[in-house]
Amino acid sequence: MDLRHPARLLLVVATALHPALAAALDGTFVGALEPDNHGPKIPIVVEMKDLGIMLEGSVKTSGTYKGSGAIVRGENSYGQCTVNVDLSPTLGLRMSGSCDLVSYAGNYILVDKQARARGFGTFNLPRKATEAFKAEPTRAPVTTASCLKANTQCLLGCPRTDEGAEFVCSNRCRTKLNACKERVKKATTTLPETTE
Repeated sequence: MDLRHPARLLLVVATALHPALAAALDGTFVGALEPDNHGPKIPIVVEMKDLGIMLEGSVKTSGTYKGSGAIVRGENSYGQCTVNVDLSPTLGLRMSGSCDLVSYAGNYILVDKQARARGFGTFNLPRKATEAFKAEPTRAPVTTASCLKANTQCLLGCPRTDEGAEFVCSNRCRTKLNACKERVKKATTTLPETTE
């Protein structure tokens, strides 16, 4: 990994100082692989844990290419994720594309060693929201620090490949931060006074 690039060096340092930043992509992505030859879709579940730059987890497919396995090699480079997995001794899968807190989308190559065939196609896997993740926005944070932490997570999830999308995402994060600070402000002004 080349650490001469200032943004990459900053990300490594920030992840080392604050391990919670590394958990940006932790989650389950569910959907289907769509072959280029218009064959049947292949249902897939990708469970990922983001370790800053490396990804670990597992992949499970069903349908015509049924298999499962741990991620052999996974990498997250500025919102571009590459995952390699052996679904069975004769079936390998490589997925590459953009990844963020909302979805993982891109292209795949499926290698069937037994049939000596390769399959190509695309995928768009939305993130499966857990109950805890769904309930998070309704709970008012206790401190401004928790708002800043949530804002950092939001900004880390913004795409880095398209300037327009990055701008829209960062504006959305700023709006959420301001709303969060307002909730904290209202919560602290409505607290009952204690008598001593």
